[in-house]
Amino acid sequence: MAALPAYSCYDVLTAAVGARVGMKFYDIDPVALVPESRTFAQALRSGVGSIVVGNLFGFPVDWPSVRSECDRAGLVLIEDAAQGLGSAWGGVEAGGFGDLSVLSFGRGKGWSGGGGGALLLRNGARRPEGASIAGPRTGRGMKSAILSAAQWALGRPSLYGLVAALPGTGLGDTRYKKPEGVSEIPGFCAGAALRHAHASLALADVRRQNARRWDTVLDEVGHARGWSRCMPLGGGTSGALRYPFVVAGRREADELVTRLARAGAARSYPMPLPALPPAAPFAHPDGSEWRGARSLADGLVTLPTHDLLSERDLLSVSRA
Repeated sequence: MAALPAYSCYDVLTAAVGARVGMKFYDIDPVALVPESRTFAQALRSGVGSIVVGNLFGFPVDWPSVRSECDRAGLVLIEDAAQGLGSAWGGVEAGGFGDLSVLSFGRGKGWSGGGGGALLLRNGARRPEGASIAGPRTGRGMKSAILSAAQWALGRPSLYGLVAALPGTGLGDTRYKKPEGVSEIPGFCAGAALRHAHASLALADVRRQNARRWDTVLDEVGHARGWSRCMPLGGGTSGALRYPFVVAGRREADELVTRLARAGAARSYPMPLPALPPAAPFAHPDGSEWRGARSLADGLVTLPTHDLLSERDLLSVSRA
């Protein structure tokens, strides 16, 4: 049985379903985007054998504290570093803390290879006996190359907004995907990820600078509009993958993203993981334990931090 964050990428739930494990959930602090202490402690004592903790939008996690709690409980720590590029704690970069650490080279993860990822094993963890990994799926490399070109083109907020506004594109939508068998990373994705490793890490500095620019905008206009900006824990370094803030509710969030589509504004995961149908047998009946996750699902809006961010994008948000 594994403990999962109640608010995270849907692929976390997909992985648990594919592994055929039971699930417990803990809540997320909607300000720092880290495990909420009370429900996290409950999850540690709930009889699970492993627990998944991740860097939402590159926000730092107090990994030494998490590591200590997991060690005391005798649990395997699975570090979801898919969004962690550029994040660090105590000088150690994301991906360096878990018994198992998961990296992603997919779209929007900062370290892009057009798809695929990597699993790092340490502290005696090893691949289960009999586990098999199939060869790369036919056509995946070509598909990843095409999607990478589209990602490059749509990285410009104004162009992304135009395409996203077209009906039926589904651009930016979050959907639950059923588990698939594990296969090797396509050669294109592996090569692209290796080629872009240093450049991707260097861009984290640009994202942090742009996050500070958004801080200024939100400090000026956010209070009057009832917006609450998420704030990384002190003591760590944020990778600033996106700039998250919370508005009053789902309707306002949807309307705001529609108005600011050309500035690259986007919604994130629209439902907490326990609310998705595959998690129903394991979820708390009334969802009362997931207050933070529900507030994020309802009101979270994110803004781009990449190197194509312009003054016009910032101005459009300040006037929204």
